[in-house]
Amino acid sequence: MNTYDKFKAYLNEVGTGLGLPHLKLDASGECKLNYNNEVDIQIILNRANCLQLHSSIGSVSSIEDPSSAYEMLLSMNHSDIEMAGGYFSLDKNDHSISYNSVIPLIEVSKKLIINILSNFIHFSLKQKLKIKSTLSSKTKQSKDNDKGSSYRSSLNPDLARLLSGRGA
Repeated sequence: MNTYDKFKAYLNEVGTGLGLPHLKLDASGECKLNYNNEVDIQIILNRANCLQLHSSIGSVSSIEDPSSAYEMLLSMNHSDIEMAGGYFSLDKNDHSISYNSVIPLIEVSKKLIINILSNFIHFSLKQKLKIKSTLSSKTKQSKDNDKGSSYRSSLNPDLARLLSGRGA
């Protein structure tokens, strides 16, 4: 049995053992898992034996300028230790934030699958809290900046940029 078929069979066994009969790959190698109504996880196993995990952990729709979130997420992606090998992505259509990981599978066992899923769930929840905290402070900054925006908009654009950089 090849790695793909082993993973598929073991994931099915893990799902049955946990009382989650829906935890099995469909014909395209995908399935979804909702953990405790806190995080939705998409599991994809491709034919190259790479496991792709994606969790929806937030949205930047509360930020006045969602494009500023790209810079924030990009800078957060550079912290390898905190990201645990994962990375953030931002959907440009609905402004949802995902925490993602790609894991090449060489060997597969039920224990490995349980460890991968539990670690991914743990880090997804951790990143969800981090994003929520970061976004709430960014929303607060945006509201604070709006208090002086009418004043700044009447200034020369270069001067307004300098003042906003100093936090004036």
